[in-house]
Amino acid sequence: MNLSIEKPIFIVGVPHSGTSWLGRVVARHPKVIIRSETNYIWMWGNAWKSDDVLSAKDVTPKIRNHIERRIVRQFQVTSQNRYCDKTPRNCLRIPFIYELFPNAKVIFVVRDGRAVLRSIQRQNVNPTNRVMRKEVFYRLQNVPWEDLYMYLPRIKWIARRLIGKPLDYWGARPPEWQSWVGNYSHSVVIAKQWAESTRIARQSGSKLPAENYLEVRYEDLIRNPRSGVDRVMNFLELDSDLSVLEYASQSADPERVDRWRTSLQSSFVNEVRPFIEPVLSELGYAW
Repeated sequence: MNLSIEKPIFIVGVPHSGTSWLGRVVARHPKVIIRSETNYIWMWGNAWKSDDVLSAKDVTPKIRNHIERRIVRQFQVTSQNRYCDKTPRNCLRIPFIYELFPNAKVIFVVRDGRAVLRSIQRQNVNPTNRVMRKEVFYRLQNVPWEDLYMYLPRIKWIARRLIGKPLDYWGARPPEWQSWVGNYSHSVVIAKQWAESTRIARQSGSKLPAENYLEVRYEDLIRNPRSGVDRVMNFLELDSDLSVLEYASQSADPERVDRWRTSLQSSFVNEVRPFIEPVLSELGYAW
């Protein structure tokens, strides 16, 4: 299939890293059409794989054709010409994406692991049936009926979501994630998830040309939304539309940056420290 998908945009990151906020910002641009949580596109042909890691070797002609068709379908009802995909788990599929789209623009959103763990912990420990059902139905209703079968391997998680029960695991699945569940506390499991997913994404991204990969800090975007978003727009080769900058400035909440400091218990922080501190140091975050 010979298609010309103009510099598709991929916003990736460990879940709860701020990808949703950046996605909403980019979506304000008049040239951009955005789709979120499109795992059904990226795991097609690999739905029964034990983890979410995909490499360039996983791209087959059949998979390439399917994914291209799914993306092109998005343009049938819109006048925008830049496709943006906000699927956090794609942080483990960067080589796969680049093999599919050598002109891709990949943005990896980095956030302090302690803030990420706080957000994940709050969602999983205090789920409500209403919120969980809304999330599940929202995601599934956007999946083409012929692709719903790919969620069969995750039926147990979907069921627990629907009844509002905490999950033993959720989100990006790096290699060996299954060995963590049951052998570590839930706190350590999500700490290892953040650290390993971040490591894999940065390692993969560093191998891409500079024009294809950008790493941004959530904290920098929130504290200085205009300059941060302007940098993102330059990378995407889009003009810094006024509506984009205004939304970024109005929606950014700097108080979110350090909220983990007062809400995380010291026992939790001490427990996860050995697993996240090395990566935090690599990223330049002070303990």
